[in-house]
Amino acid sequence: MDPGGGRAGSSRALPVVVATVCFLMGFTGRGLLESFVVFLLPLSTEFSLDRASAVSIYALSVLAAGTAGPLVGRLFDRAGPRAVYTTGLTLIGLGLWLASLATRLWHLQVYIGLGVGLGAACLGNVSNASLVARWFRTRLTLVTSIVFSSLGIGILVVVPATQVAIDALGWRSAYHWMGTLTLTLLVPLSLLPWRTFGAGCREVVRAHASAASESRA
Repeated sequence: MDPGGGRAGSSRALPVVVATVCFLMGFTGRGLLESFVVFLLPLSTEFSLDRASAVSIYALSVLAAGTAGPLVGRLFDRAGPRAVYTTGLTLIGLGLWLASLATRLWHLQVYIGLGVGLGAACLGNVSNASLVARWFRTRLTLVTSIVFSSLGIGILVVVPATQVAIDALGWRSAYHWMGTLTLTLLVPLSLLPWRTFGAGCREVVRAHASAASESRA
């Protein structure tokens, strides 16, 4: 029996685990961001919003998610993936939970527009691509495309599930439970070996460093 077999098997499984975590983060972030589309009607009715005012909430969330990339990248480089993903889940969870208590339009613009938008950016393509690149080289394009597909799959799954929750519980309770469940994800997230994840595969990191030095030469 090979005494190192278990260790080797574990090392081979790590890239798959990393890719799976990235997929789930993208799935969660984008799915919850786009779930606003099914809240549009009940929120418009509750707060007597015209179309422009209601859509401003979604517009802010998309703007925040789309422009926060450089900030997310800098946070990833300085603090690592644990800080980025934890920040993302916290912002989304608190944003959704606080939205259940909203009484003014600006509350929703802050909680959903900025909170969920910035949180989704932390769980999106910048951080996922950066982490996956530390573990894959020859199959990097394939794995990255699979991870990025999580955004569309998240919309496909989360949005209909959210509509079911609103129909059954009402929009405030739906936001409350969505926020609570998102925050509970911080528990299993904190148990993952983030130092190992962030360090990457030695061979892949070495190859990237070598390629970078050759390009500068």
